[in-house]
Amino acid sequence: MKIARGENVRILIVDQNKVYASIVKEIIHKYLDASIDIAVNVFELKRKLAEKKYTIVIADLGVTEDEAEIAKALENTDSTVIAWTSVHKKCRAKTCVVSREFRKPSSVDEMRKLIPTFIATW
Repeated sequence: MKIARGENVRILIVDQNKVYASIVKEIIHKYLDASIDIAVNVFELKRKLAEKKYTIVIADLGVTEDEAEIAKALENTDSTVIAWTSVHKKCRAKTCVVSREFRKPSSVDEMRKLIPTFIATW
């Protein structure tokens, strides 16, 4: 996926750890002028997807019991879905719609290194 210069970019971060998601949001804002929302559970995800169209959804699909429901909610979206997880496995959901997968950074320093790297591929 390539983001066109001047394109209105909307990003949704789906992570049950709101502090972690807020840090990700802050780092992305340093590199990309985008509208960024956070959903901490499948209910917020569904509500936000109903309200807005997102260019990119970054979702932690590895450890939550809502993984299958999150993947199902993302099935009918035109968004590019980026999955990251702290556990080393592929998306388990039968309806997995992931465009790209990354290992979730375990520290803020790792996050600061990884996020610019994958933003450069957008």
